[in-house]
Amino acid sequence: MNETIGTTALSILSPGKIGSMKLRNRIVFAPISVRFGSRERRTQFLVARARGGVGMVMLAAGMIMRDLPPTALHFRLYSDEFIPELARIAELIHEEGAKVGIQVTHVGSQDYFGTGTPVAPSVIFRQGRASAARELTFSEVEDWVEEFAEGVRRAKDSGIDLAEIHGAHGYLVSQFLSPRSNQRSDRYGGDIYGRARFLTEILIRARQKVGSDYPLSVRLNASDNIEGGITSDDFDILARLVEDAGASLVNVSGGVAFSYPLTIAPFYAPAALYTEAAERLKHILGIPVAVGCRIETVTAADEIVLEGKADFVLLGRTLIADADLPLKAHRGCCQDIRPCLFCNQGCTKELQGGKAATCVVNPEMGREGEEILEPGRIKDVLVIGGGLAGLEAAIVAANRGHRVALYEKEEKLGGQWCLAAIPPCKAHFLHFLNWLIGQAKKAGVQVRTGILVDRGLIQRQHPDVVILATGARPLKASVPGLNGAVSAWDVLGGRCTVGRTVVIVGGNSVGLETAHFLAEQGKEVTVLEMQPTIGSEMTPTVRWHLRKLLDA
Repeated sequence: MNETIGTTALSILSPGKIGSMKLRNRIVFAPISVRFGSRERRTQFLVARARGGVGMVMLAAGMIMRDLPPTALHFRLYSDEFIPELARIAELIHEEGAKVGIQVTHVGSQDYFGTGTPVAPSVIFRQGRASAARELTFSEVEDWVEEFAEGVRRAKDSGIDLAEIHGAHGYLVSQFLSPRSNQRSDRYGGDIYGRARFLTEILIRARQKVGSDYPLSVRLNASDNIEGGITSDDFDILARLVEDAGASLVNVSGGVAFSYPLTIAPFYAPAALYTEAAERLKHILGIPVAVGCRIETVTAADEIVLEGKADFVLLGRTLIADADLPLKAHRGCCQDIRPCLFCNQGCTKELQGGKAATCVVNPEMGREGEEILEPGRIKDVLVIGGGLAGLEAAIVAANRGHRVALYEKEEKLGGQWCLAAIPPCKAHFLHFLNWLIGQAKKAGVQVRTGILVDRGLIQRQHPDVVILATGARPLKASVPGLNGAVSAWDVLGGRCTVGRTVVIVGGNSVGLETAHFLAEQGKEVTVLEMQPTIGSEMTPTVRWHLRKLLDA
């Protein structure tokens, strides 16, 4: 798959190697929980990413705790009874030419299942919990070393090509590594070497079970991004220790619960924020290094490998947005890759609300196994409205063979999306709009702007189907004294000016982003919200970052 785009060969499409395992390219689909209500739906989602051309698909969170509730649809590695299910998934992914890995995970005090008292290296009070996590006894720590190693053994027995010890993101291994959460005085605590002993013993014991050739990865935090957590000096020492203990790969990440930046960094956070740490490891380790988190484009991913900053690149949300990203890059069609917004809306917010993951830009995400009905006959379709919904409907209809005309009353396409891209840090939202416009043109949609559709136009066109996608209007609050108020749409769209002191009524995404927009201009802004908290309808990770920017 090492094909050229223009005159430059893409390094991420060159073959890679982890231990004795060869991969067709350097792109790894990152481990992501989706919480689909159906295991088959989850399998089809994973297989679609393998079919799309990645080098390896990582399965998220192979849990080794035995007290998972039946409703938890995570992968399980605590018993041999789960080997057949994992073997089937591995076989299906292998049939598409990709390798498959799995994370061996214990969540520690971050137990979000609520099935009992969570455990940790030391007594930990977690934000939002009334009770503390219980400290593991010395013998229990030794037992969990064995359970982790057994999880690795089961991964190998399932035909999975790589097992990764999850030592990041504030889960149990990560908690042992961090001085903030590990206050033990026995051999599993103390300095960085003592705190790393739990992890290194897991690797040594796993090696005894699976042999010297089986690829073992460790995911490590370059930084916990929180006071008292792992530092960059700790990270460098840890990386050397895990290499000496038998790791075949170090997978660089960062962040824990309530850290800044968070583990799933939205568009407000820096892009590719752990690449510098990965590059540092490349100079001190003899094993490959992988890195992920907010790597936005094929070009950005390729530069990381081309410049020797990492050997493999993990792409998660970008491959949710477009499962065929590697194939499109291979074919020299990067302009056809559906861009990710890093909005964390469907892929993160829905999960935190206990729902299945979705994607704002990819309506087919999670529906990969569904049959697409072929049209019984070709129809004339009239789409009214050139925002995102209208464009998407027009593209789908045209790609299924229908004759489609799209009308927009404004001179340009995009509707409210053009306004959504105006606040600070959101200019990249226009990339998705431009992608839709390009796909509509490619699909043969007849686009007509500056035309208001009325009854007469519809009668003259006489379409078989009319799709109404005219969007919404701003809500006008019936509050005394607001007769002269202007809307956020008018402010963002440049249709009015405001004075130095501004009051914004409404503290959800539109109000807060408008406040950010005006504050950057030096305005004195006050946001009023009737709910007890601001941004209650926003994605928590986005609200978290934006609140910090507003406070600053």
